[in-house]
Formats: sequence, structure tokens, C-alpha cells
Amino acid sequence: MHGDYRLDNTMLDRDDPGQIVAVLDWDLAAIGPREMDLGWLFGLDFMMHSLFGRSVPGFLTRAEARRRYEVAAGRAVRHLDWHEVFALVRALAINDRHQRITRSRRRAENPMGPVLLERMATAQPGE
Repeated sequence: MHGDYRLDNTMLDRDDPGQIVAVLDWDLAAIGPREMDLGWLFGLDFMMHSLFGRSVPGFLTRAEARRRYEVAAGRAVRHLDWHEVFALVRALAINDRHQRITRSRRRAENPMGPVLLERMATAQPGE
């Protein structure tokens, strides 16, 4: 799995912006279930929507992305809510570490904790 799959870690074709030509930033790559990358993508989208009230326009809906992923993988996606919550835990830990390293004064204002709790409250067991 890539480990940090998001828009700014991709390069798009100049003539066809819907076509990805490269995936960058492999420092979080690991061996793990495929659902972890999908959970990361959906978790970051949930966080952006929670913090800023909107998502990046022009992307597939969650249901469409899940369906395409299942077709490409040749199997059903399992435990997606768990992987999305886990992605938010990872993002919170990474963000907290960055703030500690830089001794950021914003550390006490980190909004990711409440976002994680909000997503955990809506997670469906076994989903």
C-alpha cells in the first residue's frame, strides 16, 4: 500500500487531468490490506469536510470510489469504516509529531482530535 495516497502526491497528465501519470511520496509505504489506502483517502476527505465544510470538487463520491476500487481489486472492500478511523488516528499522530518537532505554538489548537472523535461516533461496526 502507498500509505499517503492523496491528490498532492500524484502527477496528472497535462492534456487529460483525469489521468494519473505518477504517484509520489512513498515514505509511508508498507505491506498491509488494500483498504488502508482507501481508508486514508476517505479519512482525509472527511477531515477536510469537517474542518472546512467542503470536499475537493470533481472527485467520485464515496460509493462510486468504493465500487470502482472493488472492481479493480476483484473483491469486496471490507471493514472500510475501521480503516478510515485508523487513517485519522495515523494522521493525528503524524500531525502531532510534526508539531512537536517544530515546537509549534499551534499544538494546543490541533483540530484533528475532535474530527477523529466525530468519525468514530459515526463508524458502523463491521462496515
